[in-house]
Amino acid sequence: MRNPALVYELTLEVQQQPYLPALELSGPQLELDHYRVHDTDEMEFVTTRTPGERLRYRSRAWLTYSLQADASPATLQRWLELPDGYNPRTLALAARLAADHATAPVLVQRLLQLLRTSGYRYTLEPALLGRHAVDEFLFDSKAGFCEHFAGAYVFTLRAMGVPARVVTGYQGGEFNPVDGVLSVRQADAHAWAEFWQAGVGWQRVDPTAAVAPQRIAGAGALAAPERGSTELLQTLSGEAASLLTSLRFQFAALNNQWNQWVLDYNPERQQALLNSTLTGSAQASNLWPYGAGALGLAMLLCGLAWLRRRRPRDPLTQLYAQFCRQQARRGYARAAHEGPLAYAQRLRLRPTSAAQQAALQEFLLLYSRLRYAADSPESRTASLAMLRKLLVLCR
Repeated sequence: MRNPALVYELTLEVQQQPYLPALELSGPQLELDHYRVHDTDEMEFVTTRTPGERLRYRSRAWLTYSLQADASPATLQRWLELPDGYNPRTLALAARLAADHATAPVLVQRLLQLLRTSGYRYTLEPALLGRHAVDEFLFDSKAGFCEHFAGAYVFTLRAMGVPARVVTGYQGGEFNPVDGVLSVRQADAHAWAEFWQAGVGWQRVDPTAAVAPQRIAGAGALAAPERGSTELLQTLSGEAASLLTSLRFQFAALNNQWNQWVLDYNPERQQALLNSTLTGSAQASNLWPYGAGALGLAMLLCGLAWLRRRRPRDPLTQLYAQFCRQQARRGYARAAHEGPLAYAQRLRLRPTSAAQQAALQEFLLLYSRLRYAADSPESRTASLAMLRKLLVLCR
């Protein structure tokens, strides 16, 4: 059964890729003007060209469904493939777990139980993994974020003979009570897994939930505001924080209303705008509360920004921020989960001279020592001076 169907509308901000996010399972097609859209057997919607503009489209999502329940062995073969010569310890683990030739659902639960009871933990700053990444994650570091858990889980299921695949998308979001819109940001990105069961089709399973259920439950309710907003709210009293949150929601609603109006900006709407301007603008009166809220929010944020600028900033943090911006302009932006040493390892891939590469590595090594080790004030002053010199060489 594919009932009931949920009808929804999605506004997508500008992106530089042809994939269109959609609720699962959506279709049979997306209603999108001026673009040709096709779907794949992996439940993806893809445009024939990268949009490069804000888009709005509509579709239906089926809340209950069966997907490829009668898939042939030949079709499933690609979901059993594994690279040769990698992760021998995981292959041995899979052989032990599947020694009795249990069914796919049983093997899935055995592996989840292993994750729950073996000391794994969720972190956004995992250790750097090497050639046998799954082995090192499962048996050594035992710490990572959703992609680590999903990737290791799928690898092990395939090694046990269960067709499986990693799924990437978004989970959770922030509900705006002003206009009823759910905002989904990159901070809500998530990875989970699917396995195939004969007669049933593809089934979803989230190994991260077995290790860090609070990560999943938190995303499923309301996603946390962006880091800057969180830090700002923590400095305010209860009433001030509540006011700022209310104003932020009003500003977001106003911004969304403007975006929708621009997307609908056709000749008829242009004429309506002219008429409303000449007659007193009913639209403007509707937008007035949002505009007042946005103005109040802007004034409050300006005041808080002025107060924060008056506080002395840590010179070490400033230098590291300058370094990260500098590398981002060269196409090597630091990922949110990367610590300085992991970032240094990745920057080894940046084409540079030997002297410049040495400066990059020395900067991050020295920054790590200053950030995480105790130094005397005299030594710290000299080290900061060295960081400034290295920053010039790292351009």
